[in-house]
Amino acid sequence: MVRVQHVGAAPVGLFEPETRPVAVDYMRDGRCSRVMARNVILAGNNNMIPYLCPEMPEEQKAAQHKAVRAANQITTVLIRNWEAFRKAGVTHVDTPTGFFGSFALDVPWAQDDGQPDMDPGKGVIVIFMTGTNSGILNNETMTRAIMGTDMPDNLTMQQQFRMVRMGLLQTPFSVFERAVRTQMNDALGPYGFDAARDILGITVNRWPHGFAMAQNSLFDPPSPTGEQPCEIARRQFGRISIANSDASGQDLCNTAIDQAWRAVEEMVPHNYGYYNRI
Repeated sequence: MVRVQHVGAAPVGLFEPETRPVAVDYMRDGRCSRVMARNVILAGNNNMIPYLCPEMPEEQKAAQHKAVRAANQITTVLIRNWEAFRKAGVTHVDTPTGFFGSFALDVPWAQDDGQPDMDPGKGVIVIFMTGTNSGILNNETMTRAIMGTDMPDNLTMQQQFRMVRMGLLQTPFSVFERAVRTQMNDALGPYGFDAARDILGITVNRWPHGFAMAQNSLFDPPSPTGEQPCEIARRQFGRISIANSDASGQDLCNTAIDQAWRAVEEMVPHNYGYYNRI
């Protein structure tokens, strides 16, 4: 999709209903096509909406641009067996000053949704996290490594997210691989683990546009109306409604579902007469 816009003359009176159809332009096989709709729900990244629908009010577009997502990542590692974990008597290892803040055994594979195979002589997945969660900014070591420098002072959270995103995308796989091998050898080497022998595969999952974020009540100035940016950003615009996790300001499935419900409800006609427009 490349463009969303109302077609026809806009309503003039304050209480005149919006009756214009909405044109949705999209690319397919190198050609731009158009479909007409009575109502449209935009359920993508808020930062893209001002480019898709530039007719929206400037205040609303400015609020949508504030939805800068936090970069995050999870690295998964397949190992030959987890005997070293068993000998060490651990399933989770915290490394607070390491490139990865922690790593832990994933739940062993369960065939046909049955009981998981707990044989330590069999292969298993190890999950590497940045720290207490997968958000990169909570780990100063990883942030410094992918950026090549310390985070500059006096930057807004949104600016920090953008810098970490650039660093994440520019960091080669070898940096993550080296950290995995080093940290596993350091922690489990005394219990017989050998990264060169026991690691079978490494997958680095990067999400430069990861967590949806809300207003930071400590540092972000409140709006004149008292609304959070996500509330301003999700206002219905004519027959276009907004639904996504950005609209809730939280990176949660249940809040995204709530916003989808709200967006659909906005389209349901209510026969309240004059008071429906107040």
